[in-house]
Amino acid sequence: MTKTSFESLPNEILAECWKYLHGLDLFYTFNQLNLRLNQSIRCVRLGLTFQNTISLKEFQWFCMTMSTNPEIKNQIYSLELSNENLCQIHVFLSHFQLTEFIHLQSLTLINIDHSSRHQLEPILPFLSQLKTFHLIDCANDKNESLLSVLPLGQLQTLVVPIFQWDNQDLSSITHLTVFSCTDNILHQILSFLSNLRYLCIHRLEHVNVNATYTINNVKQLIIKTAFNEYEDFVDLFQRTPSIESLTLCSILEETRIDVEQWENLIRSSLTNLRKFEFAFQYQYEDKDETQQELKRFETDFWVKEHNWFSEYLIINDTTILLYTIPYCMNDFGLPDKRLLYSNKMINRNHVYNRVKTLIVEANITDGGPFYFPNVTALRLSPMTTFDTELILTDEYVQSLNNIIRFRNLNHLYIDSNWKIGTSNAFLDILKNAPQLSSLAGDLYCLIPFFDNEELCSYLTKMIKKIDLDRIYCKFINESYQTNRLWTIFRNITHIKCYIYVQGLILFLVQHLSNLVRFDFNIKVFDSWWAKTEMEQVCQLDMKILVDIHKDQLDDGTLYIIERSLKTTN
Repeated sequence: MTKTSFESLPNEILAECWKYLHGLDLFYTFNQLNLRLNQSIRCVRLGLTFQNTISLKEFQWFCMTMSTNPEIKNQIYSLELSNENLCQIHVFLSHFQLTEFIHLQSLTLINIDHSSRHQLEPILPFLSQLKTFHLIDCANDKNESLLSVLPLGQLQTLVVPIFQWDNQDLSSITHLTVFSCTDNILHQILSFLSNLRYLCIHRLEHVNVNATYTINNVKQLIIKTAFNEYEDFVDLFQRTPSIESLTLCSILEETRIDVEQWENLIRSSLTNLRKFEFAFQYQYEDKDETQQELKRFETDFWVKEHNWFSEYLIINDTTILLYTIPYCMNDFGLPDKRLLYSNKMINRNHVYNRVKTLIVEANITDGGPFYFPNVTALRLSPMTTFDTELILTDEYVQSLNNIIRFRNLNHLYIDSNWKIGTSNAFLDILKNAPQLSSLAGDLYCLIPFFDNEELCSYLTKMIKKIDLDRIYCKFINESYQTNRLWTIFRNITHIKCYIYVQGLILFLVQHLSNLVRFDFNIKVFDSWWAKTEMEQVCQLDMKILVDIHKDQLDDGTLYIIERSLKTTN
């Protein structure tokens, strides 16, 4: 039997192999190995996604590689940059002009900042080949200038915080995603986007379309969050009869689901509907009556005629969650007192495959029929205040391991109502979650176990981001100079917290040598000494970006400090 090496494969097969590799991984692995492989990977169209899991070293390396090999820029047709961890947008734009990427057709910007926004405003109008533009996790009122200068000639896919129409020709847009939408905005969308086929709304404030016309172009409609009654949807669906795929997630203001009404609406107004996914949460009054009503979702119309299976979860004495299978949302709250009514014909191994964020609201000894194989973010966060503390024990960690795959976990949030029973309990999570890099919530609960050297070693090696809520920041402000927290988490690249004491800002910048981004909130009446520290930070080769942030309790100033990054060998 003749053995064949990877390099002996013909160019056509190599080209097929490259399609399965992330652009960054492709170059990081095969660049400069030999002349043939170099030539092969430089013929590949690159879709670059600098995910939050990318290391600073990898990001710097690729920027350097592209600077020394400018022909790579001609390969890039898709680019995704995020400021979530590494301030990628600002760093990338400090090295490259987007107009240098002559074949760029898709651009995604996540959590854009002031500086980057000002850099992009004069550049965007010249990206005439853009077919896809995503603006994600951005304040609605701060990005009008970006949206107003977008080249619309070839734009087909648009993802924005809020839709704003200013008499532009939007006829080329076929796919639109809006994170916040009102009935007036929805009316504009349906009126002026004449070729729209796909519409996704993350939060719909009102549903009243109040129109006299029919929209026949929309084929797929997704509404992820709405606070409405059944009647509010009737007019919308009557005006969009061509819908073939509908996803509807709503918190209903009514106390019952009228199955017959939904069936009649589908038969009369949504005759083209082939796929219907929903998740309805509402308050019920009579448990037995509700169960009888929901059994009607198992009639021939739903199960045999359309193959739409559903189940419902009684969350507490007043609340019920009804949803189709598979569950259509990306997040799921696992309540303490739960009673699941499921169709026995359903294979439950794949019911929650789409769930990325799991909120565990109480102690669980048995996950029962719940299994979430693709969860990347875990929140230990009860919905109500408990009289007794919830304890993260060895047994509880094992219970969690039965309902999620720890190996997929990259973010963990711990609420103050939770306490860690033993250091081994938390250590087991770290050992079984090799991708975990972000901690949030109440880290005070870890302090009693800082004498466990193995635990501290794992924290130092793994954790790159800390995000502390307001109420959990007190302990980091007290005796910060002697706080071992900063020794253990010395490798973090991103921290978010509230600052209450003078001197802490400069201390963290000086002592956390790997810090790339530092988000902190200062109360207005403390800003006088914060300005002095900002001036001192400026002398440490730091870039300061300032934004006014209005939180739920009072006015404050959000400072974003980012370290000036330079590509190095």
